[in-house]
Amino acid sequence: MVTGDLPLAINNAEATGALRDISPYLDLAGALDCDLVRVMMHRDSDIEHARRAADIAAERGIRLSHQMHWGSMFETVDGALDMLTRIGRSNFGVTYEPANLLACGEDYGSAAIERLAPHIFNVYFQNICLDPASLVKFATRRRGIVPVRFIPLDDLSGIDPRPLLAALEAAGYDGWISIHQPLLGDESVEGAIDNAAAFFRPLI
Repeated sequence: MVTGDLPLAINNAEATGALRDISPYLDLAGALDCDLVRVMMHRDSDIEHARRAADIAAERGIRLSHQMHWGSMFETVDGALDMLTRIGRSNFGVTYEPANLLACGEDYGSAAIERLAPHIFNVYFQNICLDPASLVKFATRRRGIVPVRFIPLDDLSGIDPRPLLAALEAAGYDGWISIHQPLLGDESVEGAIDNAAAFFRPLI
């Protein structure tokens, strides 16, 4: 999946701009031989832009995916399904991401996966726990400011990916799973890749 600019990754006030001018993002996806582009929605007024962007993307055989993400219209499963119904485009789906659902006070397990399954285009995984003392804060709509702490991928006191992977498989998902997590401590990029591979490959 292509994330075409920093506002999309940061989820700031400019993150919805891609929906208003989707062509450069589709060009980037095409140049990378990719058929999936990340987008973000912050308000009801983004719906019409999402429909138009999805229609333009469909002409090129490209899908759009909205991450389950705090501070967006896709914070909750109910919210995501409502938005998907209102957008009404088969090439507009979701990136399932359990950590954001956890921070927003949502069930992120098999029931959530089963409900989202027809619309899951992509899967992200990062491992967090709720920690009132943490300086990392997610600005959710549903619960206000939620302090979280990033923890190692294999720390099962946070989010255990094993039942989630089983639920995704049972739901028929066979796409990508991306590790979506910052470096921890003195971890190097290479070390993070090795650690992620060592933990996830036996599970898939």
